[in-house]
Amino acid sequence: MADATLACPALRPGGRWPQSHGGASSGVAGVDTTGAGAAQAWSAPGPARRATTAHGRAGEAGRLAVGLAAASVVVNLLVSGNLLMAIGVPYAAEGGNLVVKLHPGTYLAVLAVLAITWRRPAATAAGLLATARVPLLYLGALAGCCGFAAAMTGRVHLVVFLENFMPAGLLALVLGRTGEAALRRLGLAVLALLALGVAVSVAETLLQTHFVPIVLDGREELEHAEDFRGAGLYDHPLTGAMLTAAGLFLASSEGIGRGWRAALTALFGVGLVAFGGRTALALAAAVFAAWRAGAILGRLRRRSLRASDLAAVLCAATVVPAALALLLTQTGVGARLLSHLYWDDSAQVRSVQWRMLPMMDPGEKLFGMTLARQELALHQLSLHWRIGAIENFWLLIYLYLGAAGFVLFAAGFLPFLVWAGRRAALPGRLMLVVVMLAASSSNSLGHKANLLTVLVPMALASAALRRPRAGPAATGRDATEDGARVAATGLHGGWQAARLQAAGVPAGRVPGLPSGHERGVGCRAPSLRAAAGEPARPRTGGLPSGQGLPSGQGLPSGQGLPSGQGLPSGRGLRR
Repeated sequence: MADATLACPALRPGGRWPQSHGGASSGVAGVDTTGAGAAQAWSAPGPARRATTAHGRAGEAGRLAVGLAAASVVVNLLVSGNLLMAIGVPYAAEGGNLVVKLHPGTYLAVLAVLAITWRRPAATAAGLLATARVPLLYLGALAGCCGFAAAMTGRVHLVVFLENFMPAGLLALVLGRTGEAALRRLGLAVLALLALGVAVSVAETLLQTHFVPIVLDGREELEHAEDFRGAGLYDHPLTGAMLTAAGLFLASSEGIGRGWRAALTALFGVGLVAFGGRTALALAAAVFAAWRAGAILGRLRRRSLRASDLAAVLCAATVVPAALALLLTQTGVGARLLSHLYWDDSAQVRSVQWRMLPMMDPGEKLFGMTLARQELALHQLSLHWRIGAIENFWLLIYLYLGAAGFVLFAAGFLPFLVWAGRRAALPGRLMLVVVMLAASSSNSLGHKANLLTVLVPMALASAALRRPRAGPAATGRDATEDGARVAATGLHGGWQAARLQAAGVPAGRVPGLPSGHERGVGCRAPSLRAAAGEPARPRTGGLPSGQGLPSGQGLPSGQGLPSGQGLPSGRGLRR
């Protein structure tokens, strides 16, 4: 890289690489300055070159493991616990064998992890310890919670940890090692299934009947006509509302076409109303509106507004209020939402449920309550207040484990959520915040639910959908030339970084410099090009000797600087 700097005196040393790329400290931060290693890796033909692309495919999960993990997510969305009960599997019935109490998607998640470990278990375990410590810590904490609950309060609570929380950690081990292409396909498949779930829920609402009966605690739930809510493909309408809220953010990723984004946003907005989850609807609407408004204001300050921004503002000012007025006044679900915009029985339950804590004796506060004691305490509360269940999963976990076990659970669960958020794009982080806040107002994660099993893969897939899919112009030799030019000049505009990432250039490694100086500023790097075995090529043009560019302007495409000459003092390239 020093050769490249000397070859172009106009280029300032210490050019910066985008901060998201780590690497060796040199004149260009984040660039592998060995030269030969980068050039050899990118000039190697066939499998050797493919092994260095896409962020190191050699360390990724195999196709079988990725397929099983994707199948687990799809099965969790298509096969609800209600459907299993309807076909005769006692999935939600009281008692019975643990084998039938686990969802088919849970078994697929276990098989996916086995698929990445069965060939070289020792090497895979070492790799996971190096790259997936947080999911492993999370799974270890869950194992400790299962053992603690079985020893202190009985085995009845084991299925909550095995069904609600464990599959998400198993899928994270596999999908955390998966390439962007597979994650992108998984994200699109999830969006399609979420749209199908909304369509089924809307149909159920129009017909005022559940296509698959809702079963809670082994008994079919009967709803009054004024309180009817479609459940779609899910165990409960609240689960559908939370996953639809997550889909609203995933559908707004930049990697999805604008037309599809608009259509899915409208569809998921209707779905949030159809499922009738007030907390999920309010949180999703508020966070989504603030996010999009912030993005538009940011582009307005940069004077880079798009036509779609203006269309979104006009739609938010005219179409959305009219549609909400129509839904709230002309539909049964809207009338239900309006009729419950006050301190109703459901809100009363969420306040009274905390009176369970003073009813626990010191041993129960430390080690948890048995199921019989929970039912007795709940019955005593129901004699004074209208309460039928605990509507906060954090409180339920505390009742299951006590303070000692709850600390262990929180020590694994909270870092796992942070890990998923750090690997997700901004839409994925927002969906995690919204769904976890909404879930904290219900008992969805305190009883059987596949919410996390779908939510965590969605968050990971958001990183693959954060930008449009790379086209032919951003792959192969073109991307390597862009990478070399950015590394040599220190120009780090967003489009160069995007093209490099889309082409699968590994972080911290930059390919050899362009040999023909076809575009932009071409600077020879003899060490890199010689290591790659590329012969020197004549220059294709440049500026006359002693002349430079006006301040603030860049070079036209296809031209470069003559050898040994630079720009006049004080004149530079536009960043």
